[in-house]
Amino acid sequence: MLTAFAGFSDVMILSGATTMMTHAILQEQAGIEVFWSQWFVAFLPLSIAMIFVSIAITRWLYLGEIAVLHTGKRYFEQEIVSLGSWTEAEKKSLLWFALAVGLWATDFIHHTNPAVIGLGIGLVLSLPRIGVLDRKAIKQSNFLAIIFSAGAVSMGNVLLETNTLPLLTERLLGWMEPLLSSPISYTLTLYLGGFFYHFIFANRQSMLITSLPVLLVLAKAQGLDPVSLALIWTIGGGGGLFIYQSGVYVVGYSYGYFQAKDFFKVGLLLTIVQGVLLVLLVRFYWPLIGLHWLK
Repeated sequence: MLTAFAGFSDVMILSGATTMMTHAILQEQAGIEVFWSQWFVAFLPLSIAMIFVSIAITRWLYLGEIAVLHTGKRYFEQEIVSLGSWTEAEKKSLLWFALAVGLWATDFIHHTNPAVIGLGIGLVLSLPRIGVLDRKAIKQSNFLAIIFSAGAVSMGNVLLETNTLPLLTERLLGWMEPLLSSPISYTLTLYLGGFFYHFIFANRQSMLITSLPVLLVLAKAQGLDPVSLALIWTIGGGGGLFIYQSGVYVVGYSYGYFQAKDFFKVGLLLTIVQGVLLVLLVRFYWPLIGLHWLK
């Protein structure tokens, strides 16, 4: 459940490569700035509901498991004691992390790009005295992930400008157009479309860069709201049924505590329940926060 929910939940907040890719595509292709706070508020009820849904699904699927680990509380107490008091580096990390979240949550006031805040805090953490990262830690950072994301956005622009991208996805996405006529069918079509499209492109960034720009063109032509469309498409591609669909799933599976069929059952139930809740969210909650399916 932890492995599956990690994939479902990390697209409900503007953090990580997948959501930042959506943010960049909206900014580059549609000229729209989506705030961290806007993304957070849009999916907050769904995020909270899915926590309880995950607990219910786990207890239903594995009813025969031990409900309470009798040594669990004592184990955690011993581990907390062994950690000792807070170190200076831990206090600094908490301070800068809290500052980053605070700046993200208030970006509707100062309008600073979430990526700029993340990079800025990362830079501060690498500075002497006020930071916590030494030279060795900085060298171990994977800067290729940043370069890959930038390259993917640029490649999307190239494919769109040369009319190559529509040729690749026109037939795949063409069936969706007549199903976007009402809030319910609009939500389910985009959610399930993103979910099944993720089977073809296991890498979420590749999935977004080969489909979202074309969908934004479709949204403009049909008078659909590009923000709501992008959010639903992204969350649709966030889940999965198979291990290969995310590096997070591969890592969780590598520990050897569950089988592929276990993951399939959990992923399927999470997908169904999340889809139903998302329909209710888009239909009743999003209009209250100024997010509509029509432009």
